[in-house]
Amino acid sequence: MAFITDRSGQDEGWLRDAQGDWERPIVTQTDFPDDPTLGIYNAAISPDGGRVAYGRAASKSLGALWISPATGGRPASVPVSGSPQANGFSWSPDGNSLAVLGAGGQLALVKIGSDRGPNFLGTACSTAPAWSPDGRWIACGVPSESAILLISPDGKESRKLPSPVRTSATNFVMVWSRDSSTIYIASSLSDRARLDAIDVRTSATRKIADLGPGITFEVDRSYCLSGSLAPDEKSFATTVAKTTSDIWILDGFAPTKRGWFGR
Repeated sequence: MAFITDRSGQDEGWLRDAQGDWERPIVTQTDFPDDPTLGIYNAAISPDGGRVAYGRAASKSLGALWISPATGGRPASVPVSGSPQANGFSWSPDGNSLAVLGAGGQLALVKIGSDRGPNFLGTACSTAPAWSPDGRWIACGVPSESAILLISPDGKESRKLPSPVRTSATNFVMVWSRDSSTIYIASSLSDRARLDAIDVRTSATRKIADLGPGITFEVDRSYCLSGSLAPDEKSFATTVAKTTSDIWILDGFAPTKRGWFGR
């Protein structure tokens, strides 16, 4: 699994094995010695596990797309001209392209190794895109609707599926089944989080689980929430926001003439 952490004081890209036995950095500031990193976001592992795509905001670029070897090494930039900040990365099954969201949530395809820039498909999305494992469809939420748009990579075919909940840039994540027959949706758009499924062939929806209160699927940047299905399809990884706080007692704080909170 790839993830972003600021455990060292600055955003870095890390890898973790599925069992949690080891973790190691693959993207750090040392990879960009002449361009200070402001933030790294939206890590996505290629289907063969050999590369990690991610967004990086830096002093010299507001939102560039980069790819690093999963073993670590020199990063390569990917042209996203015409889109000042790319978000929501999803690899094609063959690992040759990325579906991304450009400015205004516009869905685009970026060919790896090409300098032609993104190919915009002419549609706006309210969620991060998710490319089906069979390569036929790219799914994303329809703005202001409880619907999922399926669009072919060449942009020539499209259809809508009903969503059991409204789509949203936050608190909403989609994951395809391995056989591309089902889209799983985890959401926390109300006081109770839930897990649903959509049958891609019939458009039928079903609720799988009520996950209860206190769960928030969220990241700190819009369009970055995505998920990764486990090989056995019994679980998936995504991001949950968890807020903690402490109560302190201050001793020896003398009152003033105006009271405890006087100046």
